[in-house]
Amino acid sequence: MELRQVQYFVEVARRLSFTNAAEELGVAQPALSQQIRGLERELGVTLLDRTSRRVALTDAGGVFLRRAEQLMADAHRARLEMREFSGLAQGKVTIGVVPNLGTVWLAQLLSAFHKRYPGIEIILAEDTTMDLLNALNGGQLDLALLHDSSEGMPERITTYPLFSEELVLGVSPDHPLALRSKVSLNELRDESWIMIKMGSIIRQSLHTAMAAAGFSPRIVCETGSSTTICALVSAGLGISILPRSIFQTAATPVSIVDLVQPMLTRTITVAWRTNVYHSAVATAFVAFARDGENYGHGLG
Repeated sequence: MELRQVQYFVEVARRLSFTNAAEELGVAQPALSQQIRGLERELGVTLLDRTSRRVALTDAGGVFLRRAEQLMADAHRARLEMREFSGLAQGKVTIGVVPNLGTVWLAQLLSAFHKRYPGIEIILAEDTTMDLLNALNGGQLDLALLHDSSEGMPERITTYPLFSEELVLGVSPDHPLALRSKVSLNELRDESWIMIKMGSIIRQSLHTAMAAAGFSPRIVCETGSSTTICALVSAGLGISILPRSIFQTAATPVSIVDLVQPMLTRTITVAWRTNVYHSAVATAFVAFARDGENYGHGLG
């Protein structure tokens, strides 16, 4: 079994199209089909069901795809390791980030890192903390900047806290609560809520706190975009609770009210997989992020 055959299979399986895979790989479609057939003969199973109209994974193909993606990830890491031995002064790092991470803080971090290491390409992938952890475990990410969870991280994940920030209430400027300096969560039981989507640690923390206060939120809208939440809050559709920096940097006017009883915070951590090879680029980024003096906090 050749690594090239595995790569070809992964491309076809991801796209379910020999034509699109051939274009992506830069090879002729007949050659691609021949390589896949050779792989199937060697494995003794059919990986792909082919008809004139569609391509679909067989049960065996689905199982092999997971193995094949891991093989390709391992091969990629091996190439990086060998390049580092040869002194190649360039590379890339794929970093998962939660979508409601403070944009000012993230921009300062990435800008300062780029100035220190101008030859490094930074690839960002936005998702919720839970989805980022799954991607990190699966080898699709080198690192992740995500929320610390009170339930703890998976055993194979190591984290280092970077900063903490309080959660606050955001309301439209003409909302009655806009005149308040602080408010308790219990006072918000009858409000209409705009919530960050499920899978977010902030969402989980809010639901836990609301349950302790004896109510469930009346949700009128939920979204994964903090920018959209701020716009909807500003327009008066409902209220929301997010990190202070999100409302402070909103493009639309939002009144901020301190939340007390309980006071809620979020902690941002840098996370990586434990006991696996990490490229020099990923290692450098972790060290850089851990030293806040490199770029400043960027919040408050």
